[in-house]
Amino acid sequence: MNSFTSSSSTTDKPSTAALASKAADPAGVGRYLLVMGLVLAIGLGFSWLWSATMKLAFLDPEYAAWSAKQDLVARCDLGDLLVLGDSRAGAGMMPTRLPGNGINISVGGAKPVEMYFFLRRAMACPNMPHHVLLSIDAGHFHSTDTFWERSARFGTFSVADLHEIEAVARKTGDESLFDQPRADGLPNLVRDVLYATSFPTLNFASMVRGGLFLRYAHNVEERSKTLRARGHHLFGDADGDSAEADDASLDSFQVLPLEGWYFERMLQEMQARGIRVDFVTVPVNEATARHITPQLRKGFTEYLAAAASKYPNFHVLVAPIPSMPDRYFGDVFAHLNQGGAERFSASLAAALRREHP
Repeated sequence: MNSFTSSSSTTDKPSTAALASKAADPAGVGRYLLVMGLVLAIGLGFSWLWSATMKLAFLDPEYAAWSAKQDLVARCDLGDLLVLGDSRAGAGMMPTRLPGNGINISVGGAKPVEMYFFLRRAMACPNMPHHVLLSIDAGHFHSTDTFWERSARFGTFSVADLHEIEAVARKTGDESLFDQPRADGLPNLVRDVLYATSFPTLNFASMVRGGLFLRYAHNVEERSKTLRARGHHLFGDADGDSAEADDASLDSFQVLPLEGWYFERMLQEMQARGIRVDFVTVPVNEATARHITPQLRKGFTEYLAAAASKYPNFHVLVAPIPSMPDRYFGDVFAHLNQGGAERFSASLAAALRREHP
């Protein structure tokens, strides 16, 4: 028994010593760290590449529609009429039902800041339409929500674009947009680069929810459908909705300095190019319209009237804030459903033919 114990103990000693020797070997540790570093770098590189180039595989269907609209602009497939606005305009205006076979590049959550950069890309085309339908909800003049979570994350802005917006924010004294995400503790320059290049952590939650690639087939179909519809995209498809949208909670009309600056910049640049701009407010449901305050309606009307008096190319085609029966709305955000979009687009087409025979 003693002999066995002694032999076993003697056998273990060289093994322990060898391990200790390897642990103390700087070259061995260095190789180990190098291999681990390469593995991590390759993993980060792959995930970054996936995050930046395969968004159709994991983001929600709204990105698929956004991608289709950007593709129409990139191809300069604009037609004779450009619809530029937020999600209500994206759901409510059907280019195939409007004169000119134009396109609708309205996207969810878009405000004057985002719209300006969409417009600037369209104006770089040699065949930019000479007629724009501009549509912005009253609440989108006084909000910065969804800018980082949706617009920047979807790839709307380059690093240079974000630097430009930041400079305008400083110029106008309105840094609400850049105060919003500072909980991450990152300097503006670093954050801008991460968003513009789709750093993987920004899309991690979407990758998990989307099963990394499980949304690809559905999103490709959604993108194709949006292309066929010339940019029209529904957000809700219910057979009616009587919920009060956010507009009902607005006491008055207000404009953030940054949003106001980009709204005017859009009008200035379209004025310089001889582009006619018709402002259209897409209807809300009756449930919301009943709670629209006189102050909100009056403030919005006066703001648009002031713009019309300053820019001869700018006209208010549909007075704020119209309404339609609840049955024409597809969700709680007052997005028109298919029937509502068809009805509104038909009335809008008639108004355009009267104004531009």
